[in-house]
Amino acid sequence: MLSPCACRVLNKGAPKCATTLFASATRTTSSFTRCSPASKTLPASCVGQVDLLFSAKLKRESKALYLLLEHQSTADAMMPYRLLGYVVRIWDRWVVDHPGAKRLPVVLPVFLSHAVGGWTKAVSTRELLDVQPRMLEAVARYVPDFSFVLDDLATCSDEELTGRAMPPLARLALLLLRHARDRSGFVKRLRQWAPLLKTVWATRHRRKAISILVRYAALANRQVKIHTLDGTLKSILGKGVSKVVMTEVRQLMIESETRGKAEGKAEGKAEGKAEGKAEGKAEGRASSLLAVLAARRLRVSDKQRAQIIGCTDIAQLDRWIFGAATARTTAEALSED
Repeated sequence: MLSPCACRVLNKGAPKCATTLFASATRTTSSFTRCSPASKTLPASCVGQVDLLFSAKLKRESKALYLLLEHQSTADAMMPYRLLGYVVRIWDRWVVDHPGAKRLPVVLPVFLSHAVGGWTKAVSTRELLDVQPRMLEAVARYVPDFSFVLDDLATCSDEELTGRAMPPLARLALLLLRHARDRSGFVKRLRQWAPLLKTVWATRHRRKAISILVRYAALANRQVKIHTLDGTLKSILGKGVSKVVMTEVRQLMIESETRGKAEGKAEGKAEGKAEGKAEGKAEGRASSLLAVLAARRLRVSDKQRAQIIGCTDIAQLDRWIFGAATARTTAEALSED
């Protein structure tokens, strides 16, 4: 399923691509807009499962068209079945909202894959049927043969991706999805993307774009170091980008700490004792610190982990969390200097 930050950037590019695709066939398609859960177009059973759903209407007509965009970074053999289920549920919602309707709207399923090695699983429901070929041939006209548009990023070159008819931010999103997990070459690729990064930096969405880049890289790649990422972006975009990078790093820290606090409060409440709550708060801070170190891909020895978990000084833990945002090693983060 698509990560929230990737959803935000693809949200800007997918409608334009869908409009172009439909327009090439009909020449009468209006622009696509995203369907939010609040609109009730997206069935409740699909909320939290479907990545993105867009809608449009034919020009001069009231007929609706839908674009269903799903994403996955791993190979799911049952993907045709999953997408068919989403389409059927969208139709179910349509029938409820349009009593007496005799026709169904077009729902175009598009699957965006960046599975390592490319997509190797089924692309139609017929491929999933557990039956001998001769039997399948005999009943073929009576069983569903649902398929989807496959966009396999692993088979696309960077030149193909950057040449797509999408906004710069969406093209950058595709490159991130394809390469963010490249442990040895991601930073090098950023330099190769310098022209695109400069174009994105020149738009009004530049701060959001770089924030998304930093967040996705930090969460997807164990080898990315924040100071290296910051230095590379600074060499391409100038000193002003550092503020955006560090703001996003601090936000990641805050989110980790918030989760840690929630875990600590839950544990303290379960224990029902004041001392349990205090311990839970400290454990929450320790969890936040370990989460930041993990996001920074800094190695934590058993001794250092014991030192962190065993610390009950909230102020000390807060100092370590702050230091972990920029430290190059765990030892530096835990330094008293």
